[in-house]
Parts: sequence; structure tokens; C-alpha cells
Amino acid sequence: MKKNLFSIVIIALLLINLAFTGFLAFAVIPAASKTSELVTKVATAIDLDLEDEDANGLGNVTISDIEVVDIEDDMTINLKKSSDGKDHVAVLGVALSINTKHEDYKKLGESVTGKTSLIKDTIRSTVSQFTLEDMQDNQETVLKTVLDNLRKLFGSDMIAAVHFRSAIYQ
Repeated sequence: MKKNLFSIVIIALLLINLAFTGFLAFAVIPAASKTSELVTKVATAIDLDLEDEDANGLGNVTISDIEVVDIEDDMTINLKKSSDGKDHVAVLGVALSINTKHEDYKKLGESVTGKTSLIKDTIRSTVSQFTLEDMQDNQETVLKTVLDNLRKLFGSDMIAAVHFRSAIYQ
């Protein structure tokens, strides 16, 4: 009698084990593989950011090869209407980092200070496309967009980075 009872307990545990294995195979493993896929995508995105220019946008340019050009006078720029429906402005002091070793520096670098009106206009038209929230939360995106537009203006990537030396938002 004890042997039969013991056999029934073993068979019951075997069936419970089989049920848990089935649950694991059909419920947990697909979710784990989706999580693994998501982690792989995030890791790929992080690798792309690491291969991009460094945080200040200067890439492989050394500090001795950089000339900083301050755009005189802070610029007051009307920002795009925010979600609160109010008008906002940004008062920005801007500086450009120019790569003095770039091949275009000899022909374009000297003229940067003479083209401050064009530079200011490009900065003003670019920044005015962003909202107050964009300026406060995604300043790196704004700086990258301004940099891209200035590079288009000069037709060269001798401008290594754009910096806000001062930024006041209202």
C-alpha cells in the first residue's frame, strides 16, 4: 500500500513538473527572448552614440587646434509657442569653435567674424523653431541643429561646435 501511495505522489509531482515546464516553454521563454531583443537594440543604439562625435561635438580635434569665436551681443530670440500657449523668448550668448587645421580654414576661417550677421540670422531662424521645453530639456539637439545649419551656410564642416556661453529663458 505504501509503495502504491509513494508511486502516486511521484506521478503527481511528475505531472506538476511537466505542467511547469510547459508553462515555462510557452509563457516565459518568448517574453525573455523579446526582452533580449530589446536589450540588443538598446545596446546597438548606445554603440552608435559612442561612435558619433563626443559630447561637446569636437570629435578628434585637439584643443590647441580650436579657435573660439564669440558672437558679440547676446541674441534675444522668440521661441515657438509651447504647450502652455504662451510666448517665450531665449536670450543666448553664442560662441563657435572653429578647427584651425581644417582645409577650409584658410579661405573661410578669417571671414567668420565678418559674417556675424549671417551667422546670427542662421542661429535666430534655427532656434526659433524650438519650444521652451526643447531648449531646456534637449539643448544638445538644439546645438546640433544650429551646428548643422551653420555648416550648410559655410558649405564646410570647419565649425567644430556651437556653444551657448549664456542662456536665459523666459
